[in-house]
This record gives sequence, C-alpha cells and structure tokens, in this order.
Amino acid sequence: MAVRIRIGTKIFALALSLLALTVGLSAFATLQSRALQRQLVDEAVRDIPLQDAILSLNEHALQRRLEFERWKEALELGGSDSSPVVQSSAAAYQKFNDRLIADFARVQSILQASDPNDPQTTRIRTLADTLQRDYSVVAGLQQRVIASTRAKNMTVANELIALHDKLQENLRAEREDISQRIQALSQRASEVSEQQEKRLITVIDTATGFAILLGLVFAWLMTKRMVSPVHALVDGVRSVERGDLAVKIPVQSSDEIGVLANSFNSLVEELKSKETLKATFGKYLDPRIVENVMLNPSAAEAEGGRRVMT
Repeated sequence: MAVRIRIGTKIFALALSLLALTVGLSAFATLQSRALQRQLVDEAVRDIPLQDAILSLNEHALQRRLEFERWKEALELGGSDSSPVVQSSAAAYQKFNDRLIADFARVQSILQASDPNDPQTTRIRTLADTLQRDYSVVAGLQQRVIASTRAKNMTVANELIALHDKLQENLRAEREDISQRIQALSQRASEVSEQQEKRLITVIDTATGFAILLGLVFAWLMTKRMVSPVHALVDGVRSVERGDLAVKIPVQSSDEIGVLANSFNSLVEELKSKETLKATFGKYLDPRIVENVMLNPSAAEAEGGRRVMT
C-alpha cells in the first residue's frame, strides 16, 4: 500500500488552515476598521469646515456692522464722501460685505455636498438660505441708512436704524439656531460613530471566538483522525501478544499509519496461516520438526543436505 497523504502533510494542512482563518479574521477587522475610519473622516470633512464657515460668517457679519456704525457716525459728524474717515469706513464695509458673501457661498457649497436625505442637514440648508436672505436685506437697509444720513434726513435714518436693530436681533437668533443645529449634527455623527465602533468590537470579538472554537474543533477532529488509528494499532499489538490472532485493524487512512496498519494485518494473517499449518501437521509429525522445518524454511535450508546413511 503506497502512502498517498503523509502525516506531515496533514499537520501542515492543519496549521495552514488555522493560519488562513487568522488571516481572514484579521483582514475582516482591518476592512471594518478602515470603513469606520473613512466615515469619521467624511464627517470631519463635512462638519469641521461647516463650523469654521459659520464662525467666519458671524465674525465678518459683526465686522461689517461695526464698519457700518463707523461709516454712519462719520457722516453724522459732518464728514463728506471725500473725507478719509468716510472713505476708509466705506472701503472696510465693502470688504467685509464681500467676505460675508464668500462665506455664504462656502456654506452652501459644503451643504450641497452633504446627504440630501438627511432631515437635519436639510433644515440647516434652509436656515442658511434664510440667513443669507436676511443678511442681504440688512445690507440693503444699511445702504438706505447711509443714504438718508448723507442727505441729512435723520428722521428716516432713525426709523431705518430701529428696523435695522430688530433685524439684527432676528439674525442673532438665526445664527444661534444654525450653530446649535450644526453642533447637534456633529454630536449625532459622533454618537453614531461610537455605536458603530462598539458594534465593530462586538463583531470582531464574536468572530474571534467563533474562529477559536472552529480552530479547536478542527484541530480536535484532525488529531482524533490521526491518533485513533495509532490507538487501534496499539490495541492490536497487545491482542497478538495475548495470542489473539483474530484481530484485524481497520485501515482508515492512506498515510504512514494506514500503511503500518495494513502491514500489521498482513503479519497477523501470516501468523494465523503458520498456526493453522502447525496445528494440521502437528497431528502427524513431531511438533519439533514442524516448528524447526516447516515453519522455519530458512533453518531447513541452512542445515539440510545429502548424507550417506546406513
């Protein structure tokens, strides 16, 4: 019987299977971790620039209002459009107004890249549109105040200032609302990421436990398949030592143990044949002749020969 699969090959296959299981588990954990990391990066790319844009928008809106107040005050003090203070205030007002417009464009660009199906993002986008419209209204109102102040029509200017202050209060409330919603969006994203991280850890722990259990079961089955024939062979040898030649070991594999079991069965069959021959001829010949000649042909060949006898 030829050896088809060696024991060393089986052991190597067992080790390779456990290694493949470990590598597969590691690859799964790595992929899930990278997916979570990409999600965190996407959220950071969305939320952090949006928060920065809102902060920049509030800062430039405040600076524009301060320059408006400075411009109006310079005109009230009798300054003309050609005076350095008026020109400086007007230029600074326009600069911060342009920056405010750029901030709104940045906010809209970030929101357009967000999930359109997210209700919180949709609400923030609506608030941003309202805030941009109100800032545009305030800018137009400020220009009317400047024009009235320049024309020395202080009655109209004061009425417009009262309306301007009310709009500023509305803008403050809208800024707080949109800032709180952005913070809530970031907080929710952080909570979702934390839940996914916990879920990932649970999945990895479960997969690890399953891999360990599967590896132990697989190793136990392989070990049992390799050790059981050895135990059967040992029991067979002990049976032969006790004189039991009816034993026959089942050949369960084609490795070295299977070859050994097959050889053992052949040996037992040969011993059984000799015992049968001995029992048959022992009825007619001296048992010593049967033992030394018929059951030991090599001894007969070594001692046999022709003799002259009387």
